Amino acid sequence: MKNSADEPTSIPWFLTLSWGWLIVASVIDQVLHKLLHWQPLMCVNVLELWSIVQASWLIKVDRRSQAIYWFAAEYILGLLYIFVPLLHRAHVGLIIFVILGVSVLIAGRFVFRRDMLRYFNEVNETGLTLSPWMSLFFGTIYFQYHFNEIAEFKMKQSLNFSQLQSK
Repeated sequence: MKNSADEPTSIPWFLTLSWGWLIVASVIDQVLHKLLHWQPLMCVNVLELWSIVQASWLIKVDRRSQAIYWFAAEYILGLLYIFVPLLHRAHVGLIIFVILGVSVLIAGRFVFRRDMLRYFNEVNETGLTLSPWMSLFFGTIYFQYHFNEIAEFKMKQSLNFSQLQSK
């Protein structure tokens, strides 16, 4: 089976896209929600959903990964905040809920960072390094940047290998 934790797997095309599209999609998402009061998809957050996409690929190639569970918990907490009106009225409950949500978000980012480093350094052997501060502050966008960089590195590596074989 190609997706075992013992052999490298190529990154799917959608994870090799530039990180810039995430910023554009996130801005559009915020404009639709804040300025236009667009309610049909108010529980959709582009960055949260994309972090789940990234983590689902990572658990597919490395079964040891646990980031998907943290990102799913973060998304569920967001849905609870939207759909449970009691949380909006109880100030102490809201503060505790926000602290819990931020804690799960931060933990999820660092679990994803750990899992990504493990996969790309042990299995895929790319020599990946990820800044803890950039992981904390930019999360999904920062990880998307590195998926794109790894894909470009692998493509250049395969081109160099094929050029050596043709000589």
